[in-house]
Order: sequence, then structure tokens, then C-alpha cells
Amino acid sequence: MLFIYNVITTCAFLLFIPFILVQLLTKKNRGQWLYRLGFLGPLPQGRYAWIHCASVGEVKVASLFISEFCKRMPQYKVILSVVTVSGFKVAVNSVPEATKVIFVPMDIAFLVKRAMKRVSPEMLILVETELWPNLIKYADKLNAKIITINGRISDRTFALYKVYRFIIKRIVRRVDLFLMREQYDYDRIIMLGADASKVNIMGNIKYDIIVSDNIKKYSVEKEYFGFSGADRIFVAGSIREGEEELVIDAYVDILKKHKDVKLIFSPRHLDRLELAEQLMDERNILHVRKTLNSEMKDFQCLLIDTYGELMKAYFVADIVFVGGSLIPLGGQNMIEPASLGKMVLFGPHTESFKEPAQMLVANYAAIRVQDAEQMKKTVIDYFSSPLKYEQYPVNAKNSIGKLQGVTARTVDKIEQFLKN
Repeated sequence: MLFIYNVITTCAFLLFIPFILVQLLTKKNRGQWLYRLGFLGPLPQGRYAWIHCASVGEVKVASLFISEFCKRMPQYKVILSVVTVSGFKVAVNSVPEATKVIFVPMDIAFLVKRAMKRVSPEMLILVETELWPNLIKYADKLNAKIITINGRISDRTFALYKVYRFIIKRIVRRVDLFLMREQYDYDRIIMLGADASKVNIMGNIKYDIIVSDNIKKYSVEKEYFGFSGADRIFVAGSIREGEEELVIDAYVDILKKHKDVKLIFSPRHLDRLELAEQLMDERNILHVRKTLNSEMKDFQCLLIDTYGELMKAYFVADIVFVGGSLIPLGGQNMIEPASLGKMVLFGPHTESFKEPAQMLVANYAAIRVQDAEQMKKTVIDYFSSPLKYEQYPVNAKNSIGKLQGVTARTVDKIEQFLKN
């Protein structure tokens, strides 16, 4: 079956050659495409661990893991490979321990074989279950230990893998150790053919990214966003496409009950800002973008139009709604505001954060609302009777604290595996 996969991918590669030649002639893209063709350039001699991840989110996980890994096992040099341009930029700037950051070679047999022979890694560590058939095959042929860390299998990925299970089953059997995030990730990788004796549940390394010094790192006053210290603030964070109107209409009704409540609106994708502004104009909500808030004094809503500000917005919030959850989009990260000890709400669709969402609700550390109407009523009730909800932020911070330590446990498990 891998033979059929290689025939298909090689044919696709041949059709792609004219585009690749153009990229190689472009100074801006030449380096990227040399890596994608398996030309890695000079490498110092040494024992290598090849760590592979996809994009920015996985690079953040890899960064934390690599820092701990290199402290414990300094005998290894690290090659970090990524798929996306944004992931590459973040990796170069945030993973100083890596000997080299590269774009992963296209999963074409002879390209991967060339790169693997060049590095000759003793370990291939895959972040969040990046199951590339040839990458795994040629690492296995070189007798590298193949390990998945922070392993997750989303609903979409699971559906895809089930379709190609005849290939996936052969791939997962080459993996020596699966360190999965949650119970359902554990169950799914076994259903796809992994040996249960090689699979472990470790938790999510992303919990460790949210460390106790968040209070210092994101500590700002309400004035940072142009509000007064007395303002009461509702933050709608990581709002996804299709949720804008639901959240903005809810805020209109919140204002009818609490005229002094301010909204910080943070879309997940900045290209949705204009739509949000249009909706606010139609509803006579006074709004301003974060980059322009010094030019306007009396506004009801601040729109976040820069990256890296959401955690600061959560810090000044009285109550937070985490988006991507009112409609079936899997939800966004509710762990971040919970770690800051905030009153947290999210909708019914949290498939991407199943276990932390369930844990927070079970511990009275967050509230799952069923729709925008319930979200609106909960926010109104919170500002009317805040003492009813005073235990939620305390429980939230305590619950998240108990989830940490996954990075250290992951490296512990790898050390134990290598010894055995």
C-alpha cells in the first residue's frame, strides 16, 4: 500500500516540477525549497534528534519540550522541521536550542531518504501525531526510535485516517512510543492500529505554556486598553466566522441592563474585523480599534486588531466568553483565561478541547452555555449578582494549576523508554 502512495506522490511531484524550478530561481524562496527537496546544507557532527511539527501552535509545544529535552539529554543535537512559513519564522526566533531549523522535505521517498541519511537521527520525535509515511519509514530503516509527543487526533483527522486506514495501520506500527494528550486520543490511535503497550496518556504540553508567571507577563491596567479603572469589562475572545453577529447582538442586550459594561472584541482572524465593525455601526455601538484607541475617548467596544494582545485583554476582564464554540468549529483555548483566574464561559462545541472543557465545568471553574441567548443571560446575571459566581475564578486557577507538569513527565517517559 505504501508503494501505491509513493507512486501517487511521485507523479504529483513530477507535475509540480515547473513550479519548484520557479521557486528555486526566486531568491526569497530558494532556501525554503532546497529544504523541501531534502538539501539540508552543512550540519555539525553529533548525535541527532529530529523533531518535527506542522505550524505555529505545534512549534510552541516543541519549544517548551526541546528546552526541557536539551537540559536532560545534552548529548543530542536537535534538528527541528516545520511545514509552514509562519511556523518556520516562529521556530527560528523561539527555539535557540535547535542546531538547525528546516522545512520538512516533501514526503516523496527519494527526497526524504536523502535528508534522513544526511542527519542519521537516533530519534524522530513527532509533535501532535504528524504521521508522514516516508518520514517514518526512513527513520525506521535507520533504526531511529520514533516517538509521538503531545499526540492528538482531531475529529477531522480521525475521519481522514479511517479512510486510509490500510496505510495508517502500517505507519503507526513503526512508531515505538505514543505519548498522547487525552483519553480519546489514546483510544483513537489504538483503533488505527497502534499497539496498546506503546501508548500512554500524558496530558497536554500546552498547559505548561500557561505558567504561573502569566500574571507578570500579561499584567496590564484597564487604562492600557483606553478604559478607566472603574469600567466593567466583558471580553469576547477568539470569535470565529459566524459568531460575530451572535456576540454583538448579545452585547446590545447586555447594554440595556448594564450601560457601563465595556466590550473587548477579539476575532480569531483579523480579516473579519471589517465585518465586526459594520455590525457595530448598524447597531450604534461606539467602537474603536486597539491601534487607534488613543484617538477616541468615549467608546463602548474595543476591537483587537493586533496579534499577541488577547491574554492582556483576558487579564483586565471581569468575565470572558471564548469563541469558536457557539457553532461547530471545535472551540478555542479556554485554558488561557482560566489560568488567569477569570470567570469563563464557552459554548457547546469544544471538540478541540474536550477534556479541559469537561474538567472546568465539572469543577465549577467555567460555565458551558448552550447558545448565545444563554451566554447573554449569564453575563447579565454575572454583572447583576457577581457574588453568586465568586468561586468560579478561584476554581479555574486551581484546576489549571493541577494540569501542569506535562513537559517534564513527557521527557521522563522518553528517558525511561530509552533506558529500557
